Amino acid sequence: MTNIVIILKIGENYGGAERRFARLFKLVSLELKYRLTLIIQGDDLHINKFLVEYSLDENLIIFRSKNVISTKKIMNEIDIDILHLVAVNTSFFPLYLKLKLSKRKFKIVLSLNSYELCTGIYKNLLQKITFYLLISLVNSIDCLYPSYVNILKQRFHRINPKIKYFYPNNSFTDLEKYKPNISKDKLIVFASRLIEQKNPLIALDSIISCKSFLRDRGYRFIIAGDGLLKKKLESIVSNEFVFDIVQIVGNIDTSNIVASSRLFLSLQTIENYPSQSLLEAISSGNFIIATNVGDTKRIVKDEFGLLVDLNKESIVKAVINAIELIDNDLEMDDISKKSRDFALLNFDIKDYANHITTLWQKVDISNESRD
Repeated sequence: MTNIVIILKIGENYGGAERRFARLFKLVSLELKYRLTLIIQGDDLHINKFLVEYSLDENLIIFRSKNVISTKKIMNEIDIDILHLVAVNTSFFPLYLKLKLSKRKFKIVLSLNSYELCTGIYKNLLQKITFYLLISLVNSIDCLYPSYVNILKQRFHRINPKIKYFYPNNSFTDLEKYKPNISKDKLIVFASRLIEQKNPLIALDSIISCKSFLRDRGYRFIIAGDGLLKKKLESIVSNEFVFDIVQIVGNIDTSNIVASSRLFLSLQTIENYPSQSLLEAISSGNFIIATNVGDTKRIVKDEFGLLVDLNKESIVKAVINAIELIDNDLEMDDISKKSRDFALLNFDIKDYANHITTLWQKVDISNESRD
């Protein structure tokens, strides 16, 4: 049996990557040929919440860790055939450095879920150094973004020419939790971390620019999420007197909201694929307005969406055109069905699980001379 060890760091607000991999590893753990061990670093309160939310205490071996020192100690005491890293975490720099300097018998897979890292955008120098250190020691990269694979090969060939690259043909979401209501309310939704690269300010500015149209048609705009821009967004709503059509609800479970909404905005600067919020909105039968960047066109199709440029004029025009279409209940029902059908065909977790287990199999049998 192959011993797969996964390290997760859990804080107060875990993102799309942690949500994806929690469900994925729970499913894969049912396969008898893999022994999956999770080392979860964080405080007990947040770890407990995470374990309960995803029911991860049944089929997995789980170790709790308070810090990177504890994580290293746990790793020294367990059998590892493949170490699967699901994020590039700067707090793990001492661990990565130890892996680089030591002789190890296991292989390392890095799931690259950050389009910023794929395109060479770093939060700070430490993140860049940490990322390059990881690149120098991993055996394989599982890149979430197919169009970036060749770019990564060229960038990192000199650092580590032995890396094997993989990418999935699809992403996934919870198709049972996120599904459309029979009837749809006149709601427009923006759900994301409220930070600059997600562009909530442009979303709100665009909505305010067509506020008379939205009021006439009876539409409301909901912003879900938390982040550095939340207070600024609340200030704009107050100053523009749009309380009647704009509501900022914070970081909440959006499944009921997107099940009822008609229109969803995803306006990221570099990449919308495969945003969990976007996948959840598609699965819930929404019409989508998304920026035409990166691999977004893989999941936003003409039958249920519009791709736009990242500027207010383009977004306002798209919102008005979309509402002219989806305001008709029969049209909305047809679009919702097409959106949902696309999700059922393309966002099945079993397909992604097959990708991960195939990757592990190839990693385990390849490169017999391990580092």
